[in-house]
Formats: sequence, C-alpha cells, structure tokens
Amino acid sequence: MKQCTITKGLLASTILATGVTAYSALADDFPNRSIEMIVAYSEGGATDVTARALAQALEKELGQSVVVRNMAGAAGEIGFTQLAQAEPDGYTIGFINTPPVVSIPIERDPDFALGDFDLIMNLLDDPTAITVRTESEIESFEQLVEMAKEDPGALTMGGSGIGSHQHFLVEQLNRDYDVPVTYIPFNGSGPSVAATMGGHITASADTIGNVARFVFSGDLRVLAQAANERSEHASDAPTLKELGYDITLGSMRGVAAPKGVPEEHLALLRDAVEKVANDPGFIAAAEERGEVLGYMDHEEFREALDELRSEILQVWETSPWN
Repeated sequence: MKQCTITKGLLASTILATGVTAYSALADDFPNRSIEMIVAYSEGGATDVTARALAQALEKELGQSVVVRNMAGAAGEIGFTQLAQAEPDGYTIGFINTPPVVSIPIERDPDFALGDFDLIMNLLDDPTAITVRTESEIESFEQLVEMAKEDPGALTMGGSGIGSHQHFLVEQLNRDYDVPVTYIPFNGSGPSVAATMGGHITASADTIGNVARFVFSGDLRVLAQAANERSEHASDAPTLKELGYDITLGSMRGVAAPKGVPEEHLALLRDAVEKVANDPGFIAAAEERGEVLGYMDHEEFREALDELRSEILQVWETSPWN
C-alpha cells in the first residue's frame, strides 16, 4: 500500500508539473490573444489612418487581431497616458506623436513622461502645411498674411490642440513675424480639417500626410509648407523658408509600448512592424494616401526624440506658451 501511495503521489506530481509546463509554454507563445493599439487622436486623422493600415498588416504578421482604440483629448495626453500606464506585456501598443509627446511633459505635469515608453519604430516624419478650402478667397500665403494684418486676430487657424506642431507654427508666426493669427485647438487634426472645409475657420495648420487626400480630392488648397524642401505631395506650394519665414515644423509618428515589455516580446513586435514598414504594398498605399514616410529604428527614434526635447525645452525656457 505504501508503494502504491508513493506511485500515486509521483503520478500526481508529474501531471501537475506537465500542466505547469504547458501553461508556461502557452504564456510564452506571444502573442496568443488580440493586441490593442492606442491612438491618442480622433478617427479620420492622419495618425488614425496610418494606425488602421498598420494594424491590418500586423494581423498577418502576428497571427492575432490588432484593435485600434481612439482616445482623443488634451492634445494627445489622454491616449499617451493610457499607453504609458498599460500593462507592459506587449499586448498594448500605440502611436506617439511629436511634438505633443515631448512638449506636454515640459509645459505641465501629466501622468506620463517620455521615458515611460519602450520605442518600437518611427514610421512618419511629416511636415506641417497651411491649407484653406478650395472655395476660399485666399489663394496664397502672402494673401493670408495680408488679411491677418488688416484685421488682427480675426483670421483663425485650427490644429490638434495646445503644444502641437500646428500650435507652435501659429505661435512663431505671431511672435517672430508679427502675423496676428488666432489659433483654434481641436481634439485631433480630423476635426480641424473638417472645420476648415466647412468654412468654420479660415485655415488649418496640419501635416502634409493629413491633408494630402483632401488636396488630391480638390477640397483643400495648400498655401505653404513648413519644410526644408517641397514635399512631392504638394510640389506647387512653396516652403515658408522660400517666402522668408525661417520655420520648419512637422510631426514624427511612431509606435511604442509601455516601459518594461519583456525583451523577447518587444523584439517580436519590432520585427513585425519593420517587416510591414518595408513591405512594398504598405509603402505604395502610404504614398498614395500622401503620407510622408520617415523610418527610424528604436534607437534612432530615441535620439530624435531626445534632440527634439532639448529644442522645445530651450523654447519653453525663453518664451513659454501657456
């Protein structure tokens, strides 16, 4: 009987050990369930469009569904906070956008910091464009400036929140070039563009990637772009530098995860995003949408973010914007 008891005990231990091993293998078989992708801006904007295209392509690479969750508000702070505070298991990723992900922790005390993210890859590096609806009487940037000076504060320009690249553009025009434009912040670039096309505001300051499809469709006209060189998606529009305004602004948009994701999970996510980013079909579709691609691996992305933080910090120390 004693031998039988020992045998049963060994059998039970073996079954338990086998079960634990099987559970561990399942837990390490990443990913074994759906992944959430947080977008800190509204549906229909440039980031949302890119995120949904990336999510669809990642599903094929990862073998799991990738669900986009829009969490707009406070110039991106709501979504960035949710991403930073998510469980660092690799099942929550999201887009982080500059300058807000860098500028928000400088101008106030949010519940996230730039160091709260494990970077995956940057996808877009998109210059800011100033647009009006095609029915607008304003046909050039010089005409916009003239109208703004004739009636200071009456000319309105929208963008995605305070501390965004659109906001910085308007601030620079006001402060450095005495162009009195009133900035109207929206919860994302989509509503700003819609307000411009609807005639509710005079103009929008949004990225080339966000407005390109509306330019292609004939709904918007680009007056100028804050880039070093003209984008191929708006080759007829001069750069602000060409017009005598030393302003270059834009938005990097990359993928990140909350800090602390296991290295093997992070490596798999980086590999999957890189494969999608280099897929000819994904590239062609992105270019057709007017997106301005600017790939950086996680190390290059970190360097670019740190450099941008230094630049914004210098601006904040000399002329804070709130």
